[in-house]
Amino acid sequence: MNVPRRLLLLLLLLLPACRGTASRPKTALLVQLNGQHGTQFAGYYQAVEQGYYAARGLEVSFVEGGMTQNGYVNPTTLLRSEEAPFAVLTFGEYQEIAQTSPTPLVVMGLFQISPVVLISLHESEIRTLQDTRGKRVAIFSEPESKIVHRALHNVDMQPQDIREVRLQNPSLENFYKQRVDVWAGSLLDEAVTAQLDGYRLNLIFPADYGANTYEGLLVTTQEYAETHPAVVMDFVEATIQGWRYALENPKETTAVLQKWNPAHSSLYYELGLDYLRPLVDTGEIPLGWIDYNRWRLAFDSPPPPDSPGYDMRYVEAAHTQE
Repeated sequence: MNVPRRLLLLLLLLLPACRGTASRPKTALLVQLNGQHGTQFAGYYQAVEQGYYAARGLEVSFVEGGMTQNGYVNPTTLLRSEEAPFAVLTFGEYQEIAQTSPTPLVVMGLFQISPVVLISLHESEIRTLQDTRGKRVAIFSEPESKIVHRALHNVDMQPQDIREVRLQNPSLENFYKQRVDVWAGSLLDEAVTAQLDGYRLNLIFPADYGANTYEGLLVTTQEYAETHPAVVMDFVEATIQGWRYALENPKETTAVLQKWNPAHSSLYYELGLDYLRPLVDTGEIPLGWIDYNRWRLAFDSPPPPDSPGYDMRYVEAAHTQE
């Protein structure tokens, strides 16, 4: 980007705020996560630990969502009630609120490749999506189910071609004891845990079968972005800086992850970070970037180009600072 374009972009974002960084008071931000503290949020933690948020006057705190020790917490609730100006959501979670008010606005898409994976025991010889025909597949959420169904469709299979199982207890013991043949989960969590528990796995990625969605979406609302453009830009910029630091310093990031959630071993986080890197940093696309042509393919009824549900100006501005 040349200098005039960069200045124009920054002005478009910052003029409505009518104030400079130096005069801006400290801003407390609550961010709703869609899971327990873990590898998928490493860049946010490093943005805290390295002072990137603080340098911009942001005092950031996080609330866990999804499946927690206290039960299920809907990760969209605080965003929709406007108690939290930001939430980290899956594509499926975003879709559920896309047409609600306040209007959700995606300002960053972390995962270029979805971490959703189907795992099977190595000895089962279930190694391709087609091999799941007639098999018991444990799926725990509607968004995951949609991803799997889309992948099946792309190989001329139907949802009824697999035996979809919804378990009351999401313990991997059900997988280890072969109560199910295939487990739908995250490459950064269940796949890591099973390998550390000593199991050899086959990994089947729906993304390899055309069911790839942007994940780790950083979502605010259109209303908040219009009234606090400078805060949104500062938060996105610091977050991308945190992710860059996390990827470039995996050993240090492992220690930070254990600080935020000591329930897992350092090896769990080391392996998770190894898996995460190629999913978020392809070397060809800027961190956090969303492309409309890819974005629209994930919808049954694609949004129009002039109102896609995301705004990449913040990511673009952040990368001009590098």
